[in-house]
Amino acid sequence: MNEKYCKIFTLKLTESYERIDSKLQSGKFHLNGNYYILDVYMANKNNLMSKLNSINDLQDYLIIRDYNNENKELILFSDGVFRGEVKGIFSTKEIVQKLDYLELFNINQEVFIYIKDDIRIKVVNVRNLGIFIEYENEEDILSIENLLKELKIEYIASKDNYVDLSFNNYIKGKNL
Repeated sequence: MNEKYCKIFTLKLTESYERIDSKLQSGKFHLNGNYYILDVYMANKNNLMSKLNSINDLQDYLIIRDYNNENKELILFSDGVFRGEVKGIFSTKEIVQKLDYLELFNINQEVFIYIKDDIRIKVVNVRNLGIFIEYENEEDILSIENLLKELKIEYIASKDNYVDLSFNNYIKGKNL
């Protein structure tokens, strides 16, 4: 199946952010910055009539993104990926709802960037789902797992990332 959204690769961490931060700093990583992202996932209500197993089963959906309460954009996944800047989350949401889109779920996250030499780690604290380490390529999994073992940071290996988990929670709540 051709995945419509940019796949996010993650490992779920099982420790508190404070412990993770302490272990990363003990391993000579330094916090390079942090930012907040709010993603509002919406889909055309006509697409919600059939059985859905994954977000990739949706024909058309969109994300309204608020990046650090400064930059806002609309990302539409249809016959391609289309991006555009928007002025506000709530006004955009109201317009999109008039086009028969329904809000599915929100992902509220705080992202921490750690750096050591040429290694860059993204730790993502997702509200109501936990803390994840995010990486760009599926091929990076072994080096990430080795690094976590070296730093004694506990994790759970799973094929589901926080978008998949949020979508699954939506499906369970709606009994689709």
